[in-house]
Amino acid sequence: MKLTWRRAIAAVGLISATIIALTLVVPNRQAIGDWLDLGTTPWGSAHQETLRAFPDLLPRRQSGEAWQPGYYCAGVDYPSAPEIRCSKENHPDPYLVIVDLGSHDAVLHSVEIAPGTRPDRPVHHPSFPEALIGTPQMRVSDTARVFVWFPPESPKSRFLLEISWKHHTEDDVFDRWLPTLPIRP
Repeated sequence: MKLTWRRAIAAVGLISATIIALTLVVPNRQAIGDWLDLGTTPWGSAHQETLRAFPDLLPRRQSGEAWQPGYYCAGVDYPSAPEIRCSKENHPDPYLVIVDLGSHDAVLHSVEIAPGTRPDRPVHHPSFPEALIGTPQMRVSDTARVFVWFPPESPKSRFLLEISWKHHTEDDVFDRWLPTLPIRP
């Protein structure tokens, strides 16, 4: 009977040691998180359309690492429009919010009523043959804040990207950062 008890304790100890060793030795947080389900949770149903629209940009699970090392994303379930927010670990800028407004008309309405918006301008992304639309917002302190939206015929036309980048201009967001995002038509 004591032998069985010792085996159980040894098995628990071995499992614990394996988990600790993997956590310390394996540098890929996403792989460990997926394998052990540590610190990651599945996306909710409200975010499925966004995940389908931006598969190369967003992680497979909430709080997982996104398109670029150090960027993590999490969902917010607002009843009016679900959002996915992405920011760099220990450095909040550039900060990206993807809002699913459900239709292109809702995106237009949202941009139209936003206080402090300035005239739209074409924004070029290497994956899109047609320009996206960029709308600068009122600057807060030294932070560029912009909306980026998609042409009406795009399958992504229901989504609005809200981007802010501290110590940069709107042109920096449109011309330097946005083109690096792995989004496609």
